[in-house]
Amino acid sequence: MLVGAKPDFVSSDIALETVSLPAGTYLVFSGEGQMPQVVVSVWEEIWAYFSRDNCPHQRAYTVDFECYTSEHSVEVYIALTS
Repeated sequence: MLVGAKPDFVSSDIALETVSLPAGTYLVFSGEGQMPQVVVSVWEEIWAYFSRDNCPHQRAYTVDFECYTSEHSVEVYIALTS
């Protein structure tokens, strides 16, 4: 697990580690509401989506990440196989 921010938004006296997310195909799920319940709800949606028999996508299980876009909204990026 890694918590981070764009370098322009961080002020620190210590050296920070830089992480680059790999390019690829991602499916984005989003939600708005009270934290942390909205995150739990989005992940429940993701699990339900990928457990469907007729799901058109397959997870890569490589890099998935969450982006908190405001105090009450989240986007979850799920890596897909090519």
